[in-house]
Amino acid sequence: MRNRFPTLALILAFVLVAPLAAQSDEAHAQKLADIRKLMTLTGGDKIADQMFDQMAASMKAMAGPNGTSAEGFFQEFRKELDFNKIIEIVSASYDKYLSADDVKALIQFYESTSGKHMIEAMPKITTDMMTQMMPLSQEIARKVMTRAKEQQKDK
Repeated sequence: MRNRFPTLALILAFVLVAPLAAQSDEAHAQKLADIRKLMTLTGGDKIADQMFDQMAASMKAMAGPNGTSAEGFFQEFRKELDFNKIIEIVSASYDKYLSADDVKALIQFYESTSGKHMIEAMPKITTDMMTQMMPLSQEIARKVMTRAKEQQKDK
């Protein structure tokens, strides 16, 4: 009997734990599906594409007359870029910091009238904030540069 106890205990543990692990895998798969739904609702699935376009435009503008070579680089870069990998990375971050209940609550909010309004308003809010912050940033940059020049003169 003593020799059979560890074997029976191991079998019993497996019988009890295996369904929990399967349940956990199912719950996690559901959470990941909910995360993708949340990303779609909030436009997060398109953000990487928009950011890439903005980055390409900025780099082209900074390149000046050689902008065509920068544009060619970004066209090739975009061909190589797999947005599914970006979505996987973003999903993993959501998964890491948000519980399944958090994700469900956010979906519920963003499917509501207020949530839809927030999604609509957010780009306008961001643009408005950036527009208002630009003069402040420029003023601070001028002060810092002036101080740096004065410190150089003192040396």
